[in-house]
This record gives sequence, C-alpha cells and structure tokens, in this order.
Amino acid sequence: MEKDDAITLFSFGYWGWGNSTPQLVQAFDALEHSRGFNPPLLVDIRISRSVRAPGFNNRALETLVGADRYLHMPDLGNRAIVENTGEQITIANPAAADELLDVAIGEHARNRRLLFFCACKYQMEDGNPTCHRYEVGSLLLKAARRRNRQIVVTEWPGTEPQELGVTLPPDVLKKVRRGMKSVPLPKSKPLDHVAAVAWGSIVHCSSDGASFSLRVDRAMWHQGWYLPVISGVDEHDGVASELEVRAWGFFERPTGAWHPKGTR
Repeated sequence: MEKDDAITLFSFGYWGWGNSTPQLVQAFDALEHSRGFNPPLLVDIRISRSVRAPGFNNRALETLVGADRYLHMPDLGNRAIVENTGEQITIANPAAADELLDVAIGEHARNRRLLFFCACKYQMEDGNPTCHRYEVGSLLLKAARRRNRQIVVTEWPGTEPQELGVTLPPDVLKKVRRGMKSVPLPKSKPLDHVAAVAWGSIVHCSSDGASFSLRVDRAMWHQGWYLPVISGVDEHDGVASELEVRAWGFFERPTGAWHPKGTR
C-alpha cells in the first residue's frame, strides 16, 4: 500500500495517444502492477467526449477497458469548452471534486488508484496553468484538507526524472544525432521501465563507441515505444531540476499544492 496511508491520484493528458490507446492502457497497467497495485481506474474529466482522437471519442475508451475501469465525470470538465468563453478555465461543478475524492478513497480499499485525464498534453506552460486538470488537482487537495485526508496528486507516471542508456543501431544513431525527434526503445526493455520515464529525463544514446545525450519526454507509442526528444544536453547537464519540472505542472507548485514524492 502507499506510504503514510496517503492516497495517490494521477492526472494525465492524452494528446498524441488517439490511435494507440491499447498500448497506453498496457503501460498504465504494467507500471501500477510493478508498484503492487491493481490496474487503475480511468476517470474522464472532459465535459464533452466528442473528439477527433479515435481512442478517446465518445465511449471508445470505456469499450476498450470495460465499465468497471472507466468513469466519466463531466462535472469536472471545463465549461469554457462548450460555452466558447475563450481561454478562461471554468470547472463546471467544483463540488464534484469531493465526489472524485470519495471515488479515490473507495478505490484505495480495492488496492486500485485512479488516473483522471483530459486531452491537453501539459497542465502548464512557462509556469502558467493552461489546462483544467491543474484546477481539478487543486480542488482535490482543498477537499482533502477540509476532510483531513492525506492525498498526493501528481502527473503520470509520478516519478522523478532519471538517466537511462539506450543502445541504437549505427544508422538510427546518425538520424537521431541529425535531428530526428524521437529515440526508439528496444523491444527488450520492460514495459514498466518504459512507462516510468518522466518528463525531463536524460537518455544516453550509444552505438559502436559513439555516444551523445538528449533530454526527453515521457515514452509514447507508434509502431514501437520511443522517447520524444525535448532538447540536446551537454556533459554538464543533469536531469531536469525540480524548478524546471514545476514549470510544466508535473510536481509541486510553489504554493505546495502538488506533492512531488511518494508515487514511485
């Protein structure tokens, strides 16, 4: 079970996963299994499910995972999406955060955690909230404080940036070095290790004595698992700092609202 009896809730943005939902769910399940938990409950906090992404359109995801693993909560959606009020984030029914907390508590008793999601890839950009799941996370933490419940709300996979090594074929290494925006991962790499790579991690690519390093995003799937490239790094660079990660909304906010630890 989780440390100090804290209940962990994950958030996630599915941008780029519309055609690969089976692989995404497999990654969720593999990482949670490695942590000692049952496959997670997927909570859809979109106010509308009519989207272009096939795997998330209407009831497609519910059909894939089954009704026992899917919950739609439009009350936690962004009303601005359907009312065309611009970029102002307005949660349809903020009180529904208490309902989501109740669900998390109930799932905790089943050794199952939940992951609430919407489409936006990132919660924040340049330190400013750009996605409504950031606000939902804040509402959850406020609800937990009112009820004296200890919770952790963190962006999936809930790990800290790491360093890892990948051996590539020489021709692939050349393509990556010349600017290819993805680092393919070997099929032999365990899925739970793939799923655990956090934004801001550094991958050391090597082949036949040649090597260089890149800062990467979380793993994705397209005809195989790969790490999207964020930027190059030099020998003095380390994994993303806590302040860098905060700027993307993945861990702790300056106000202390997002908890950075305890979800490995």
